[in-house]
Amino acid sequence: GQTRHIAAVALLALAAHPANKAEISATGGLHAFVVLLSTRSSPDHTKRVAATALHLLAYDHSENRDLLAAENAAPPLIALLRTSPSEASRLASVKALRQLSMDHANARSLVAAGVVGPLMQLFFSNSSAETLGEASSVLWHLCMEPSSRAAVMAAGGRTLWWLYKPYKASEATK
Repeated sequence: GQTRHIAAVALLALAAHPANKAEISATGGLHAFVVLLSTRSSPDHTKRVAATALHLLAYDHSENRDLLAAENAAPPLIALLRTSPSEASRLASVKALRQLSMDHANARSLVAAGVVGPLMQLFFSNSSAETLGEASSVLWHLCMEPSSRAAVMAAGGRTLWWLYKPYKASEATK
């Protein structure tokens, strides 16, 4: 428990540096974080570290986003989003999901894994503005892919009209 958490924090620190992303993934670090997320006995704070690391490893690194999809990281990230009592853990999960949602193929996989409902639920909860902003970004990315957009709309996404309406600078002053 505690040893895994300390190792995850150390690897998280390394994941924060862009030069380490490929090496961490190549040596199984990305896989290890997915395993931590998937292990029921992992405490919430360890899962938060794993989700944060996955976000950092995937940020601005399409190969790692593809690896996350191949590792089937979406279900444990969605489970963390759905079940964690911690706002910080839910935020870490949504940030990692945002990275996955940037690619159309991943967007379809996220929808198939059931991400839309838990994301929509955030808008009817006591979530922070930062978490809602990240959730909005995930939904926006999903809406860029037609079948995923349909799933968002079917789940009540019409109530979030601002995700679909093209922004026009001329409307900003109205």
